Amino acid sequence: MKSLIKIFSFLLFLSTLLPQQLNWSHLGGPMGGAIGDIAINSKGHIYAGTYSAFFYYYAGLYKSTDNGETWNKIKSLPYNIEVYALFINKEDHIFAGTRGQGVIYRSTDDGETWEIKASGFTSPHCWAFGQNKEGSVLVAGEAWFGRTYRSTDNGDSWTYTAPLSGISFAVDSINNIYCGTFDGLYKSTNDGLTWDPTGLTNVPVNAILIDSSNGVICGTGYYTNGQGVFYSTDYGATWTNIGLAGKIIYSLAFTGYGSLLAGSDRNGVYETTDMGGSWEQHSNGLYRKDIFRLKVNENDDIITGSEYEGIFRSLNRGESFEHVGLPISRVNNIVFYEDNLIIAATPSGVQKYNRLTYKWENIGLHNVNAVDVDKTGSIYAGTDGEGLFYLRETGGEWINISQTPYILNVKKLNETILAATTDYLIRSTDEGNTWENTPVNSGVDNNAIEINNNGDVWAVGFQKLFKSTDDGLTFSSISLNFRYVDRNNLYVNDSLVFLGDLLLGKGIHYSTDYASTWQNKYHHRGTFSVSGNNNYVIYGTPEDIFFTIDKGLTWDSIPYPNNFYGIVIEIEFDKNGQLFFGTSSQGLFEMDFVVSIEDDPPINKDFYLSQNYPNPFNPTTNISYSISQRSFVTLKIYDVLGNEITTLINKEMQSGSYEVEFDASNLPSGIYFYQIRAGAFVDTKKLVLMK
Repeated sequence: MKSLIKIFSFLLFLSTLLPQQLNWSHLGGPMGGAIGDIAINSKGHIYAGTYSAFFYYYAGLYKSTDNGETWNKIKSLPYNIEVYALFINKEDHIFAGTRGQGVIYRSTDDGETWEIKASGFTSPHCWAFGQNKEGSVLVAGEAWFGRTYRSTDNGDSWTYTAPLSGISFAVDSINNIYCGTFDGLYKSTNDGLTWDPTGLTNVPVNAILIDSSNGVICGTGYYTNGQGVFYSTDYGATWTNIGLAGKIIYSLAFTGYGSLLAGSDRNGVYETTDMGGSWEQHSNGLYRKDIFRLKVNENDDIITGSEYEGIFRSLNRGESFEHVGLPISRVNNIVFYEDNLIIAATPSGVQKYNRLTYKWENIGLHNVNAVDVDKTGSIYAGTDGEGLFYLRETGGEWINISQTPYILNVKKLNETILAATTDYLIRSTDEGNTWENTPVNSGVDNNAIEINNNGDVWAVGFQKLFKSTDDGLTFSSISLNFRYVDRNNLYVNDSLVFLGDLLLGKGIHYSTDYASTWQNKYHHRGTFSVSGNNNYVIYGTPEDIFFTIDKGLTWDSIPYPNNFYGIVIEIEFDKNGQLFFGTSSQGLFEMDFVVSIEDDPPINKDFYLSQNYPNPFNPTTNISYSISQRSFVTLKIYDVLGNEITTLINKEMQSGSYEVEFDASNLPSGIYFYQIRAGAFVDTKKLVLMK
């Protein structure tokens, strides 16, 4: 008898079950990504480009057709493209300036298809775009190499014009083109052929606006040297500082109701209704977020992009902001609470995912290294530079309960809080009112803490593994011959101890006898995460996912999916045995292992159907599948009553891996199912349309 069975809770019969395939199902978050630029077209569609920044690797251009509620990655561009600049002209043609990868792309069909348009553009990056009033001249700048270019054919070809480090452009009604650089503002009166300095010098100009009377407004500063907002009424000859002196101003925008908005570094959005006579700060929901990009749509909704993680939106003229994207944040760690909540530590704060509503919510803080939750639902969050915070289950404000600024890991055990710092593992038994050092000499590279099923505390210090049986009051220790074991690289269960070496490429170290003796599986790889349950131990490396089903006796590996970038840096099982992967730059995934019950060799060993991505979705989603031999394949969509909605595939196909897009624009919100048939292989999965 031959059969294929999906095991969703990792219920494993070791003598008969063989793992075959990981099915990756993205959970639509957490939200983040370093935002290079934002643009909104005449249809209200929002485009957001990402790039690598501050040691985090992000990539891709994303699009939202519902005002930021949902986002889809544009797959007609290279999957690892990094976007520095976006510009949409009067014809709704979209220009994307990138870091390498073609440098300049243009789309004339709302982002469906793209062409490389960099002929003559010899710089490796493109940072900014502008265009004259007639649309006949397009200019682009490149900051690091100090070059500005000009195009008279809508970007088909480019000509170098000046050694300017162009980071922003604007055009007034008489076709003066202004270029902001690292050392001041320049002006061209001949459509970008030549450039002259204005009276605003020796300061970076990262944002330029032109008002109805051709007044020029500039936001100054670029990470440093911020001097607020300047205004000129004589085409840049003389300037007046109109406020926010000493602040870095990254972005500017006008509202439809007559005010000026200024996006600042870490201080939120400022608004003036009297051209700088007074400014009002809007920071509710923008805790320590830089407003790197700032746009206002036709409804006066404010859309901001942060290099420090994500897209934020205000629907009430700045009174409050909510985190709405992008679904790609780094996941430093996750914990589960009850059956429906996942709490995630991310660079943009603590984020909460409701598994019943499929919704993510940012609940505060910034640069969060680790979180834990106690039995009441109270959350503990360790941050990078601001200490340890506590939020009661009933809500309210975050309370700082530690004077130590750098908290690398945190665990709550009974009445004890354990926190790994850059020096020691510290301990409190009175909700953080007082703290004491433990013997565990933790640090940036050795801060793992794990609590096994007996309630014992295991912690890593500098070249030592520590164990406590009294909630961290006392510790015993053994020496280790390696040292790079960070917060997600330790797993203990009964007699099993697995340690991952993060940096030195020594793979996994493991013991089956309570750390008395050790074995090492080298694999020539650094290990970034390790976890397990009663049946599996699994760990992530930059190249593969490794796992063992026999306590390290034998190992196997599974490659990352096609077009995956980043690394699995967090692996956790919920109480039902469901597996979750937190990644360095693509958010959180829920995983299924496909396994075979083998009486004879399984006939469908290499057939599989992946969970659609994104899910939930609106209005399009992608479905991947693989077939191991030439087969007649059908892929159909059904509603909850079993009625066939549409057929996506109905033909004979060669073996291989495939992906198809399902467009549900004409369907109502709800639950649907998709089913594949390929020879003897049949599989069905659920998808959720949310409009």
